[in-house]
Amino acid sequence: MARSHIQFFRAKFHLILFSLFIISSCNNQEIKPSSAGKSGELLVVIDTSLWNGELGELLRDSVATSIAGLPQQEPAFRLISINESEFKNILKLHRNILRVAIEDSLKDRNYLLGEKRNVWAKNQLVLSLTATDNTWLEAGILTFSKTIKDKFIQEDRSRMISGYSKLASASINTELENSFFLNIPVTNDFFIASKNESYVWIRRETEHVSLGIQICRIPFVGDSMFTLNRMIGLRDSISQLYIPGPSDGSYMVTELKYPPVSASYSIGENYTFELKGLWKTNGDFMGGPFTSYLIHDQKRSDLIMIDTFIFSPKFDKRDYVRQLDAIIHGIELM
Repeated sequence: MARSHIQFFRAKFHLILFSLFIISSCNNQEIKPSSAGKSGELLVVIDTSLWNGELGELLRDSVATSIAGLPQQEPAFRLISINESEFKNILKLHRNILRVAIEDSLKDRNYLLGEKRNVWAKNQLVLSLTATDNTWLEAGILTFSKTIKDKFIQEDRSRMISGYSKLASASINTELENSFFLNIPVTNDFFIASKNESYVWIRRETEHVSLGIQICRIPFVGDSMFTLNRMIGLRDSISQLYIPGPSDGSYMVTELKYPPVSASYSIGENYTFELKGLWKTNGDFMGGPFTSYLIHDQKRSDLIMIDTFIFSPKFDKRDYVRQLDAIIHGIELM
């Protein structure tokens, strides 16, 4: 009996030691705070003399270029510059950080772009552009400016998709799953404005902005559908049917005075043709930016046409465009 008691207490003692070890290990792990800052903001850590000179001007012109498809010029980012000596405390929690510096200790490279995540905060992206001197730093900016811009835009989009997915409207997605075999992370402040067996128009209305998403499935008849002119024709025919303007007989069409721009990529494993441009109202005076997507649903061998559009005449539209873009890139096909 005594021996069994000793074995019992020994086992219990080992269990307590093991528990204390686990707790101690957890306590030693650094718990990082959530990142701060707004979507579309980019904190640039750079020597003040560089920022105020030609290199700073080149950086601003190449990284924060205007976004295509907007009725007025809006930069890709709101840049906030800070000197390296002042980069501390709460500033290190910013979600998007670009460090630019001269380092003569680079090995076998004249300039280099580095990438790290979650250095000081969760959901943080830090890019570091370094070069051996000013001349090579200029070359690095010219070489990597598109990469830098794309990485921060994609990172902001991923954060939005994650956030919207947690707040997605269950009722809207039930309708989309049943009728269109898909769901998208639209939040509860959207509502279904009109719907039939092959088409749905989803809206969000506030005091300052009107956001629209129209979705339909159409047959796939060949790769010729993935062209700018065919896409414009498809968008205009659907909009004329379903998106009326404020005046009798008016409707939304594509503005051709400023030709739309196209791109192609994949959403998931599905080929996607994208069109960005401006819309106007035939028979009235409303207008704004739009983005259309033609997604090849390989599982069902048809196409999903999604068109997003914005009306916000007194306000900037960049952030609204990116919000809708994140919603569509968060699509899940059933």
